[in-house]
Amino acid sequence: MIALFTLVFFQAGIDAGPAGFSCGQSITTLSAAPIDPPANHRVQWVGAPEPGIFYTVNPTESTEYRVQLIDLDSDAVYEDTTWVLVHPGNPDISSDGDLNGDDWAVFYANWQNETAAADLDPNNDGRVDILDWFYFCNFDARPENTPPNLSIGQTSAETIRNVSASISFQMTDAEQIPTLTTVDPPANGSIIPINNQIRYFPNQDFVGIDRFAVAADDGYLTTEPISVEVSVIIPETWADLKADIFDVHCESCHMAATEGGFSLNTYELAQAGGNSGRPGFVSGEPEQSSIYTRVAADQMPPPDAAAPLSEAQKERIRLWIIRGVLE
Repeated sequence: MIALFTLVFFQAGIDAGPAGFSCGQSITTLSAAPIDPPANHRVQWVGAPEPGIFYTVNPTESTEYRVQLIDLDSDAVYEDTTWVLVHPGNPDISSDGDLNGDDWAVFYANWQNETAAADLDPNNDGRVDILDWFYFCNFDARPENTPPNLSIGQTSAETIRNVSASISFQMTDAEQIPTLTTVDPPANGSIIPINNQIRYFPNQDFVGIDRFAVAADDGYLTTEPISVEVSVIIPETWADLKADIFDVHCESCHMAATEGGFSLNTYELAQAGGNSGRPGFVSGEPEQSSIYTRVAADQMPPPDAAAPLSEAQKERIRLWIIRGVLE
């Protein structure tokens, strides 16, 4: 008996995937697929900051992208390319209310008679032209799809070291519920969307300015990214305020003496309050803290005793109370 063996050789490679499209410079994620990869390999999009099969891009014009599969044992490199087509989004480029030759003319010179790769020719007419471009962005499988909207309550926020910050956001879409996506993650923290709030968590002991960008995606179109800046500061303490404000403006009445039964000599005495029965300060509640309400109303210090506090000094006291009356 003669045994017959068939040897099958597999050729490693990489598929860059179909051409992506960007409508109004929306974000596009390219996805590569390794073909019979060696056991020890890496996938790297040229220009991507990290290896991986995905590459999120936001080109301003139609751009070719190259991906590599690298055999880490033999150093062999396999490549493939794909495109992202960038469309302005509105097919009525001339803004005359009609879809006609005036609209085609803007891009026609660049696209007529181009080689019709299968994934660039969705209407299968054998060439890549402006009709394909409009198909991608306006006449796709969901021609009724409208883009999502994203609004951010504030694009700048402040928090203190090791304490999270919340930034409100709102997303709307006519057909489906969009997803909030992270375009640029914070370099010194992390973010989690929870109930229309973006919770920013600074890294342990980080102090400084951090930034991130988010967008809304409905599975077909993505909004322009919105950037948010978060300032992470070292919170002031009782010692800071006492040295800068109370020792300067309040010494004669509430340190050398205790008018109204109120002393600012120590944290504990100031917290206890005076003869009014109201506490000197309540953590997180400036309106319940007589140490703030009296200076905010310009009742303290008395005009005949010392100069009134500046608005900046009053704000320092208010923020100290809001941030937890640190000692």
